[in-house]
Amino acid sequence: MMMDRTSDLQLATFLVANGYALRSIEGPPGRRVFIFDREIPSEVVMRFHCSAEKRLLDVHRSLKVAVMTP
Repeated sequence: MMMDRTSDLQLATFLVANGYALRSIEGPPGRRVFIFDREIPSEVVMRFHCSAEKRLLDVHRSLKVAVMTP
């Protein structure tokens, strides 16, 4: 399945870092959708989910929560 949008911030970050141009961001705060200028093949999405970049972003998120928690 091919798509041109995602609400996943980590996936959007990966896509932009890998050359996908972000066309717009739509939706209300907290429910944003990232719209790209071309379709994103499912193979690219699967590559992200199995990547070191995904692990790095997961660790970053965990550490951010730890830092922000009293």
